Amino acid sequence: MKNITSKKINQGQIDYANKIYTKQVCFSKAVLWMTRQLSIPLNKLEELHKYKIETLRYIDNVKSEIWEFKLDDIIRRGEVKQVGQEIQLYFPIGLAKVIPIKKKEDNTSFFPLIDEWTISGKSENDIETELVDEFKKTPEEAKEILNSWKDRMKEISKLAE
Repeated sequence: MKNITSKKINQGQIDYANKIYTKQVCFSKAVLWMTRQLSIPLNKLEELHKYKIETLRYIDNVKSEIWEFKLDDIIRRGEVKQVGQEIQLYFPIGLAKVIPIKKKEDNTSFFPLIDEWTISGKSENDIETELVDEFKKTPEEAKEILNSWKDRMKEISKLAE
């Protein structure tokens, strides 16, 4: 018999600086299609509210889409109910701003308008430290790499619009 307590739960990641919650999902499984709703556990909702998070981004790499929601909208339009294991806030998927994920030539995706540290949950400082510590770059090289990466992301974002 499987040990259920060892199951990894996808809690998503919070970018506190930019007030964004990001979660990787598979829409075909995450959406309650009967009512066309997504859900978020109440304890996660309380955490997002506590830290004044403004935007929720649900990312589906299979469908190649990002669904972006405003926290105020989902609170205002959501309903608390229990469909599965726990009581959650269910909110209409129609509230989403849909952002297509573009594919690069090698068929890997990049996320328009979203910085790497938003997706990974890492701050610029964390990434600089990682570049210095793990990849043996000087602090100056780390800053140069980050600035180059930010410039590339701006170019990619323009192409995605």
